[in-house]
Amino acid sequence: MNGIFSYLKSYVILFLVLTILLEMVPKAGMQKYIRFFSQMILVFGLLYPVLGWMGESDAFLEKIEYQSFLQKMEEVQSDAEKITYLDNDHYVKKYEDTIALDVTQMAQDENFAVKEIAVEMTENYEIKCIRMTLTNPVKEGIVIGKVVLEDGQKKQASEDSAYKKLKEKLVSYYQLSEEQLDILYE
Repeated sequence: MNGIFSYLKSYVILFLVLTILLEMVPKAGMQKYIRFFSQMILVFGLLYPVLGWMGESDAFLEKIEYQSFLQKMEEVQSDAEKITYLDNDHYVKKYEDTIALDVTQMAQDENFAVKEIAVEMTENYEIKCIRMTLTNPVKEGIVIGKVVLEDGQKKQASEDSAYKKLKEKLVSYYQLSEEQLDILYE
C-alpha cells in the first residue's frame, strides 16, 4: 500500500513539473512541442508500474537486449564466415602466384625458360601440384649465358643433368613427391 502512495505522489509531482514547464514557455509555436513531449513522459510514467506487474521492468529490458544481442552475434558470425571464405580463396591464389614466380626463378637459375606454369594449392595452403613446361632459353630468345658444346650428346647430357638438378631442387625445397611435380621439357 505504501508503494502505491509513493507512486501516486511521484506521478503527481511529475504532472505538476510538466504543467509548470508548459506554462513557462512564452511562444505559442513551441508550446505544442513541449505539450507533446510532456504527454509522452506522462504516458511512460503511467505505464511504468504496469510493466512492473507484467514482470520486472529491468528484466523485461534485459530480455529485449539479450535477444537483440544474440541476433547481432548471429549476423556477425555469418559475416565473418563469408569474409573468411572469400579471403581464403584470395590468399590461396596469391600464394599460388608467388610460388609460380619462385619456381620460375629457380628454373631460370638452371638455364631453363619457363613457357607455362601452374601451381595448385589446397585450402590449407599445401601444394597439391606444380605443372610447368620448360624450353631451351635459346629457342625462346632468352640468352642467360653462352654455352659452347661440340658434341650433341654432351649437350643432351648437360640438359638432362640440369633438368634432374632442377627437379631435385624443387622436390627438396617444397617437400614434394614426384607425383606432385609435373615438368615437361620441350
